[in-house]
Amino acid sequence: KDLAADYNAYTFEPHVTVLAGIGGPQEAVLAAVEQASKQLAPTDYRFSQVKSGTFYFQCVFLLVQASAEVHRAHQVTKSALLKQGVALHLPNPEYMPHLSLLYADLDEDVKLGIAEKLGHGSEGEQLLAEGFQAMSLVVLRTDPSDKQMTSWEQIAEFPLSGTSQTDH
Repeated sequence: KDLAADYNAYTFEPHVTVLAGIGGPQEAVLAAVEQASKQLAPTDYRFSQVKSGTFYFQCVFLLVQASAEVHRAHQVTKSALLKQGVALHLPNPEYMPHLSLLYADLDEDVKLGIAEKLGHGSEGEQLLAEGFQAMSLVVLRTDPSDKQMTSWEQIAEFPLSGTSQTDH
């Protein structure tokens, strides 16, 4: 929230997007995500570096270490949605798991400076050392044109109740 205040930006709940660009009947989306949640175990997310991006919703972010379990969450969810006949309009062809720190329209040099500052020193070490365990899949209705996120709405949350692939 301090970072958002520093750059006159909007605040948002920290999250890692498993899949974006989902279209289709809400019932089919919810059935697919619920099915995926039953196949996935709680998953540890760790961070590798602070980066800046070219999109408003990827202004400055923590890049997630791409573990097999992190990618499995994406693939299982994607597969479940496709089996339900849900249309996917993926904004990026490659999945890049990340946790955004700032949503803003800033000049490239400003974004790079923020990422550089956050990625170094004790603050950077603390940011990268702090991971989290995802315990659920959350379905949000979002409008990418709504940069204030006032129209964004949580539709459902499903606890991860499957077993880890690394447990086998």
